[in-house]
Amino acid sequence: MSSTRQQTSTNSGNTSLTATKKETVRVPLQLDVNSQKYFVTGYPEMVRVALSGPAALVTTTSNTQNFKVYASLKGLGTGTHTVKLHVEGLNKDIKETLHPKTIKVNVQPRKSQTFKIESEFNKGNIAEGYVAGRPTTGISSVKATGAANEIARIDKVVAQIIVPQNAKTTINSQAIIEALDKNGKTVNVILTPSTTNASLPITADGKSKKRLSLSLRPKMAV
Repeated sequence: MSSTRQQTSTNSGNTSLTATKKETVRVPLQLDVNSQKYFVTGYPEMVRVALSGPAALVTTTSNTQNFKVYASLKGLGTGTHTVKLHVEGLNKDIKETLHPKTIKVNVQPRKSQTFKIESEFNKGNIAEGYVAGRPTTGISSVKATGAANEIARIDKVVAQIIVPQNAKTTINSQAIIEALDKNGKTVNVILTPSTTNASLPITADGKSKKRLSLSLRPKMAV
């Protein structure tokens, strides 16, 4: 949203028109932190900045967003902290108002760990008379990176294979990889990679066909 107005000023008998403008933009929030040592959660990815000043400057700044909003976490230990946001790179003739002005973050030691991948799919979606074979994936393990306390929560890492209702043919697709805790809830970590090629063979159940064949065979008279 933006608004523009004109102010009339008199200087040495000359009248001039100076256009001013207000506009709110959304910009990514940057963190000043040792990302090799710490992993930070809880902060918003984007923040709103209300700009006001000369119309041309505000328009250019809004279009280029050649400034940054950051939170300095240097000197903070692990735990939850409330920190102030800062703006850098704005023209001195532009005034800014941040929304929010402070944020709450959780700083934890950074940790990476490798996990084997398990495959999961909804067996109830396999058509009657058909069976699923052993699923395979393009990779066998992934690297999970995040806060040490979140990594400790991981019970398993699974590749979720989407099976359509009443499936009768082999499925070859991209499967989303998820880290789950012991209750089956998603753990907030970064997985590398986050997807994999997956294959789930689905074939007709030979036993079912044999039973059907026997039931249709004519009975011999005694």
